[in-house]
Amino acid sequence: MHNRGRMNRGVILRAGVVAVWLALVCWLVRYEAFPEYFTNTLRGYRNLVSSDMLVQDSWSRLLFRGKPIGYAKTTMEVQEKDPSRYYEISNEMFLKLTAMGRSQEISTELTVYLSALHMLQSFRFEIKADPYNTRFDAVRVKGDRFRVTIHSAGERRTMDMTIPDDVVLYSPITEMALKSLAPGNSITLKILDPATLGTATMTVTALRREPLVQNGATNDTLLLESEYQGMKFQTWMDRDGHLLKQDTPFGWVLERCTADEALRTIREKVDSTDMLDAMAVQCAGGIRDPRKASSLRLRLTGVALTGDDFPSTRQKIVSISGTTSEVVVARAEFTTGQADSTYPGPEYLDPTPMIQSDHPDIRKRASAITEGLATPWDKARAIGAWVNRGVKKEMAASLPSALDVLKTMRGDCNEHTYLFVGLARAAGLPAAVKVGLAYQRGAFYYHAWPAVWVGKWVEMDPTWGEDTVDATHIAFVEGELNAQMRLLKVMGKLRIEVLEEK
Repeated sequence: MHNRGRMNRGVILRAGVVAVWLALVCWLVRYEAFPEYFTNTLRGYRNLVSSDMLVQDSWSRLLFRGKPIGYAKTTMEVQEKDPSRYYEISNEMFLKLTAMGRSQEISTELTVYLSALHMLQSFRFEIKADPYNTRFDAVRVKGDRFRVTIHSAGERRTMDMTIPDDVVLYSPITEMALKSLAPGNSITLKILDPATLGTATMTVTALRREPLVQNGATNDTLLLESEYQGMKFQTWMDRDGHLLKQDTPFGWVLERCTADEALRTIREKVDSTDMLDAMAVQCAGGIRDPRKASSLRLRLTGVALTGDDFPSTRQKIVSISGTTSEVVVARAEFTTGQADSTYPGPEYLDPTPMIQSDHPDIRKRASAITEGLATPWDKARAIGAWVNRGVKKEMAASLPSALDVLKTMRGDCNEHTYLFVGLARAAGLPAAVKVGLAYQRGAFYYHAWPAVWVGKWVEMDPTWGEDTVDATHIAFVEGELNAQMRLLKVMGKLRIEVLEEK
């Protein structure tokens, strides 16, 4: 029992950390992406870039609970000799996190190239976090079609995608445009997240002018409120359009600083505050035996939820009123012979850029694990057990990739889940990624686990070694990282109370 408890402490895992960092990737663009007119929808880079902008440079430091954990840098340069790559816009981010008792450094870099006519031509995005390194290279092929090459696990995979001209990734610093922004005005932007290759809209509204005291000085600022994927955050700008401060609901703060102040975070000792503990959702009422819980009645407050926010047949909505919801969550169950007449669609068997179920190495491993097993349930249990035993449980703040995990056999809940889904699909079992919360040590932690179709949908947890998930697993999202951005609407705001435990 002692060893099992120690193992479980090691596998409280970080779907939430991924969601926060994905928020940061989008977050760093927010304070710069404003055109000169603020009453309609942004029409791409042509509204962002002015001909008199030659070189721009901006530094900010990232704080968590008042302590620096990283920095961000945005630059823009003009390459006059190359009209097809006339504007070069780059964003760098560096983070030092502590999670599961392990310190980890994460760096990302995005470079965007625009033509002299302000048309997106290509971009490169890379994230490095030991032991994983993933890079996306995209180039315009024809019209609004781009070819994207994904470099991961020593492999290259290519896909085509459409990026309309009214979509932006990152923008240059446009301080002069901010002089036109007045309280009551707003703008809607279409943003492509380079980490997920998904698009979403963001609305920015100017609320009011107010004083902000910073470093002993009082600044006259404009307060902006931005809404993205259900998350709202606030930004304070001075009269010259410089970002002075930005707050998020989950405790991260962005502050303008000098280059020396930003780079100092590299040399400083990592904050010992555990990111997972800090982000956990506290629970009123407690759960006596979480791993054996067969049914829980919960009250969720602080966030306006809908039926779409509970993508699991185990979860039954009792009532929803404003920002209060009551839901009954049951343990997953499966009895041999159970069947659902509706077979899942092909998307649950198809490979994706990060779930490479068609790769020969994944197919070979899936075949070896399930050899001699006759039923889908036996195959799913064998895959779950193999992933649980084989993957070393450690923090990995990276973009999860099934092939990467198969080669390194290291990671946390996302890595366990992506590898399981890849192996299951390779074995002919429809499978999907679930993300939400799971209970441990007195709180609900952000967590990921798979669902597999074995005659009916059954949710399993290969990270914790559960053939069927217990009732403390609350699913909020189904899908890969782009879908997981919807977790942002609950982060930092959700509260949970246990009304009944069975």
